[in-house]
Amino acid sequence: MPERRRLKRKRLVYYLKIYDRNTLEIAGHLADLTVHGINMICEQPLESGIVMELKMTLPEEMDAKNEIALDVKSSWCKRDINPNFYTIGCELIGISEKDGKILRELMQEYSFRD
Repeated sequence: MPERRRLKRKRLVYYLKIYDRNTLEIAGHLADLTVHGINMICEQPLESGIVMELKMTLPEEMDAKNEIALDVKSSWCKRDINPNFYTIGCELIGISEKDGKILRELMQEYSFRD
């Protein structure tokens, strides 16, 4: 499949937990992100096109918040390098300007340096 991504993904130095906002169960862990999407490492596969209401814990309080809401649509799913897990690519849907700013700050302050 050809690479369509315009923005380079950022892998953070933290393995942040992502929860389902409705059930409060762990949906997965953040693998990497851009301002347009995230990759999650999950225990279960997920079909493309599924819309989820998630929240992600932050490594520290940012802009007076300890977590941010993420509405996402799954784009693809594949077996992770660890065959016990799946990597799921998700597009961010309608992220608020404030939470978008927090994501940019996360990428700036907490990503591995190239």
